[in-house]
Amino acid sequence: MLAGSIFTSCKKDPVSPKPCDTCTKPCDTCNINQDSLTHIRDSVAHAFVWAEYINKIPGETNPTGVWLFSPNDIMICGNSLWHFDGTSFQMIDAIRNGSNTSLNFALNGCSIFAFSQTDFWLVDGGSALHTTDGHHFDDFRPGSDNACWGTSSNYIFIVGKGGSIYHFNGSRFDTMTSNTVKDLRSVWGTSSSDVWACGYNTSTGETILTHYDGQSWQEDNLSLTKGINATGGFNGVWAFDSAGHHFVATSGGILAHKMDNGGWKSDSGLIPNKESDGSFIGIGPRGGTTTDYFVIGPWGFVAHWNGKTWKQYTTLFDYSNNDYYSSGFSMLGNTACVIGVKNGQCWVAVGTRKP
Repeated sequence: MLAGSIFTSCKKDPVSPKPCDTCTKPCDTCNINQDSLTHIRDSVAHAFVWAEYINKIPGETNPTGVWLFSPNDIMICGNSLWHFDGTSFQMIDAIRNGSNTSLNFALNGCSIFAFSQTDFWLVDGGSALHTTDGHHFDDFRPGSDNACWGTSSNYIFIVGKGGSIYHFNGSRFDTMTSNTVKDLRSVWGTSSSDVWACGYNTSTGETILTHYDGQSWQEDNLSLTKGINATGGFNGVWAFDSAGHHFVATSGGILAHKMDNGGWKSDSGLIPNKESDGSFIGIGPRGGTTTDYFVIGPWGFVAHWNGKTWKQYTTLFDYSNNDYYSSGFSMLGNTACVIGVKNGQCWVAVGTRKP
């Protein structure tokens, strides 16, 4: 994720969602108040309690990457690499292999994609850094890099400006044919044959959502039909696979999702990201499962989906604060972490839900 907010405020009205099929006939899923136990369970699913840490990382002003391993084991990247143990933030000694020089104070703009505490990638606008011991990094420079995803550190996709997509096979990066020149800002997948990337042309706003099936990248029909009418472009994509059921969600000012090979559906009108001035807060999806994930946006906008309803955490939200934005998010089980800047200071919010 790049420095600054990766989400935008949009002025176009997103397409209103169609009613769910199950609500055309009486059923216990159409009105959760019909079943008090169901209502309680759904409320508990939303019950994240947030602790905010403002200006608690010494000298850090712009965190852009985060990865959550456990409630007391969170890695954060800003100008330097940090570890949060649930109480305090400590700098991680990051060294570039070859030159044996320190990378700390030179990591601004990096996102994190991790397989373990010692095996992870840092990606910014020019470098792709990989470590196998948590401290020493190989510095690859495949091209213009915005984000990465992979099934292992020997099978990585990196996307960037001008439609650039690179594949790492464990020893080298190969350039892939993306069939687009639009800037790619996000990539996620469920397997080596199910990878999604999205973004938009910064000049025209024209969107791109493309899919890799193990053979080639092809633009998805959603971006072909939406084109410049996709509210806010596509800022983020997230995918999940459970027992063979593939789920993918992509968003800008709207959130669109689909299950398996079904059609796209819009959650616009359900997510409370429309403001009184008519603008729509740009959002990005990340999460745990298809019934337990978040969308995050600027001004501390955080909302959670529990499989039936959306809940916005209004205690974090301040639309009047123009110096307040989110730049990274990670979730694992009953813990979530969002990072960014608030009033010019490093902002970290950790949400905890009782199991």
